[in-house]
This record gives sequence, C-alpha cells and structure tokens, in this order.
Amino acid sequence: MYPKISQNIHIELKKVDMTCNSIVAEIRENEILIAFPMFRTITGHILEGDKLEISYLINENKYKFESQVIGKNNGDVPLLRITKPNENEIVRVQRRGNFRVKANLPLIMNETTATTLDLSAGGLLFTCKSDIGLQEGSEIAGTLIVPSPHHNDSTPINFIGQVIRIQSNKEEGRKNIAVQFTKLDQKDEMKIIQYCNFKQRQNRFK
Repeated sequence: MYPKISQNIHIELKKVDMTCNSIVAEIRENEILIAFPMFRTITGHILEGDKLEISYLINENKYKFESQVIGKNNGDVPLLRITKPNENEIVRVQRRGNFRVKANLPLIMNETTATTLDLSAGGLLFTCKSDIGLQEGSEIAGTLIVPSPHHNDSTPINFIGQVIRIQSNKEEGRKNIAVQFTKLDQKDEMKIIQYCNFKQRQNRFK
C-alpha cells in the first residue's frame, strides 16, 4: 500500500543514523517526490545515492520500505526524488504487545504536561486542555514517564508519534488525543510492554 499524496512520512537516513520527517508531494511511475526534510540539520547530509528507510501510517497501521535518493526536482518548490518500491516490497510492521491497558501516566510535550488514559507498545491516548493546538495528522514529540514494575523508580521514554484521533469533551473543556508511535527505541518499546504486562496482571487480581 503506497503512501498517499500529502501523507506524512518518517525518513531514516542510514549512513549517519539520522531521522526526519517529510510529506509526499507526488507519486510517479518509477519515483516518489517528497518535500525536503523539515529538520534543517539533516538537509546537508542527504545526497544522491543515499539509502533511506521510509515509514508511514495508514488507518493506524505502520508500513515501511527501502528507498534511495535519485536527485532533486528544481521546480517552484524544490522536491527530493526517491525510488518507488514495488508494492510487494512495502512491509507492514508487526508490533508486539499492542494490547492496551488503562494507565494514568505523566506525558511531557515541550512545556505542556498531560496525562495518559491508556497505553500500548503501539501508541497511547492522553487527555489535555482544549487549547493545546494539535490536529489529526500532526506530528508530536514527547516524553512518557513509565514506572518500573518492580522498582520504586520511573523511566523517561522519548518518542515521536502521529495524532490519529481527537475527541472533544465539551463538559470538561478538554480533549482526548490518540497517538500512534512512529519512532520509538526498541529498548523503550520493551519497557512499555513490560509495564503493560504488569498492569494486565494487576487487573486480573482485582
């Protein structure tokens, strides 16, 4: 399943282990045109021939494929040209432990603090004030504070995600926002899975 026009995508530049985000501008027969990455610090590192890993979300499912920079398109809006994979080369990412548990954990985004309502290895749902300024499709970077199941301490987990659903609670003047993780370190994913397993065991004995 190819990404859509105007789809937010996540780019991993393998040669320097850097990541950034972009948007699909056009899909052609043999190539995909994307906007130049949003992080200026990475722009100078992207050269013709560089290998990339592209990932994106469709209907809460994550897909990825290998690609390569093949040049630039110098129109009114400069675009980056990357190779288009065959459809059978696009892989759906299977996530482990994606069952959700109810969890009220601190979530920090820039200078805003919110509280999660539930959590899984694939994403989270949090509640916040209505004026936070997020929209569906927005990218979000945050730090989740996850308690250690067997110790009296907590671990800060950094992530990048995409807002996939926003529900308003007019009575309380708040919003419930669902986020799908798009960038999460594997060791942090395991910590979330361990915490979810711990919470699930707790719930069984209540």
